[in-house]
Amino acid sequence: MKKDFTVVGQPYPIHDAFLKVTGQKTYVGDMKLPNMLYGKVLFSTVAHGKIKRIDTSKAEALPGVRAVATYKNTPSTRFNSAVRFIEHELPLTERIFDDRVRFAGDKVAAVAADSLAIAEKAIRLIEVEYEELPVILDVEEAIKEDAYPIHEGGNVVGKAFVDAGNVEEGFAQSDYIFEDRFTTQPIHHAAMEPHVAIADWGFDDKLTLYTPCQNSFGFRVILSQIFDLPYNKIRLKAPAIGGGFGGKLEVTVEPIAGAMRGYGSPQAYFGMQRQLQKIANFLHMDMKDLQMLNMVDPDSLDPCFHKPHGNPRPKDCLTKALRNFDYEGALKEQERTHQDTYRIGVGLALGVHGNNCFGAHRDVSSLMIKMNEDGSCILYTGSHDMGNDNVGVQMQIISEELGISLSKIDAIEADTDACLWHLGDYSSRGTFVVGGAALEVAEKMRKELQIEAAKLLQTEPENIELKQDRAYRIDQPEISASLRDVMIYCQSVSMRELCCYVTHPAPRGANSYVLHIAKVGVDTQTGKVDLLEYSAAHDVGHVINPMALEGQLAGGIQMGLGYGLCENMEFAPNGRPLTTNLKKYHILRAKEMPKLHLDFVAEGDGEPGGPYGAKSLGESPVVPAAPAVVNAICNALDVEIDNLPADPATILKAFNKKK
Repeated sequence: MKKDFTVVGQPYPIHDAFLKVTGQKTYVGDMKLPNMLYGKVLFSTVAHGKIKRIDTSKAEALPGVRAVATYKNTPSTRFNSAVRFIEHELPLTERIFDDRVRFAGDKVAAVAADSLAIAEKAIRLIEVEYEELPVILDVEEAIKEDAYPIHEGGNVVGKAFVDAGNVEEGFAQSDYIFEDRFTTQPIHHAAMEPHVAIADWGFDDKLTLYTPCQNSFGFRVILSQIFDLPYNKIRLKAPAIGGGFGGKLEVTVEPIAGAMRGYGSPQAYFGMQRQLQKIANFLHMDMKDLQMLNMVDPDSLDPCFHKPHGNPRPKDCLTKALRNFDYEGALKEQERTHQDTYRIGVGLALGVHGNNCFGAHRDVSSLMIKMNEDGSCILYTGSHDMGNDNVGVQMQIISEELGISLSKIDAIEADTDACLWHLGDYSSRGTFVVGGAALEVAEKMRKELQIEAAKLLQTEPENIELKQDRAYRIDQPEISASLRDVMIYCQSVSMRELCCYVTHPAPRGANSYVLHIAKVGVDTQTGKVDLLEYSAAHDVGHVINPMALEGQLAGGIQMGLGYGLCENMEFAPNGRPLTTNLKKYHILRAKEMPKLHLDFVAEGDGEPGGPYGAKSLGESPVVPAAPAVVNAICNALDVEIDNLPADPATILKAFNKKK
């Protein structure tokens, strides 16, 4: 692995930070096209029902209304909004509009009008009468054989079986068996940017869609299926994304259920880490010691698939998190305040999340670099940058390999006409997979530049070093040429352009491990929780941009703590949402956040297959935050909380039950 880094490992602001903080970044909601119409959607007020009657005549008669769309006049083609690639086989259960609604907020009709005000007025003029059908809010109820089918064919889409040994044999060998039931709540992505899209249908019968999505190429597949258009007649561009967190992965212009940051890991690890805390208490062991006994080691095997783990470092994460936090002091405070009205508690939790879709999808990324004649270059990447600066990471890697200043590298992002195919930005694959593609294509371009520079400087390609926007002879460093001169030579003498591309597959399934420690203060009279201090250490293989990593880690912790303490989408028994705006939805504010101690583990040569050994942070910060803070609350009050969120009412209920 390369050791003498000049760009990689250095802190840089995210590549478009200036545009964002000055308000110059163009989001889809800011865009206006010539003769643009404005669309509004009518959403269902019932959770499950058949549309008995829909009358759009008043809306259609309103001056300024150009079209009203319902299930009666739009394509009835079935699709699945989670499709990722052309041969992806998923149940086709959705239509643009249907005569049946399946959740409160399902699409019923849409209006296109000359102004937003007219569109909003027209929506209110549409009359809908529903035949309400049975509502199912519980997964276990939904999968019963006699459950009312939400979709044709039943509510069970498929079954998956994962085997990691003989459970009954393990039970027989156990001294104690712990069985508990844990529940987690639905939460909202709460992205700052709303769901929005602009469709431009040109005179050439080409559909251009501007959308802040996480999967442009997957969207193209779905639009092709719905409208029966070839791919060359569909173009998707993602100008900017004001937050995604999984909520902009599927085709939708409204928040609906299935992608949320962590994709199942926060739920599983809440139960796992809460139960581990219970076991530690039963055994009179410190949680950190029980964790250490059960953590994987580098080069150990996955118990399910019997494949090498790679270079997992959870034990180093625990050691670092403890080193940056006065754990023993916090335990003493916990003991000292054990009978007080205001009590101190400390808890810790492990988390892990994958780095790609290896084994589930064909996980590849294709990147291209084009050199300009002045020595600058353009990166063409299908990535959708959602504020985590995954495109900036790719640019840093290219800068490191080619010796080109970051200011001389630009990127064309998430454009299905300009960029090569991309699986989508999810599953924490940004650094490990797409960063790996950036390294591979940069290495390919470096060889081409060395060939041209060697001819210009009259030496061999292997005797050329690229740095500081110049090509140097290694044997005679005083002899050099600017990359501008190299490219002019390439064009005028060699008579060729330099453009390289690669298709980079995910080398294997890698995991990022994380360890969080939370210190809280709990008021036993009100149930209010104060987040006092928080230590987090993440296994990232190699640090490419520490500034971006710290920002993403802090944001992920904030999201995970909200998941643990206060965020909740509540529903009435009839399926209608009770939480209908962000004013009622408690997101942790900056002043509610604890003092943070953030650190990263990058040991040895890092993660095999990752760029310079790097792997992703991505979704992993959300995973252990909720169990860490709930473990701390439980330890402070000597209670058990198995349901999220651990809000004041839940805390007081558990505390009073103990009394």
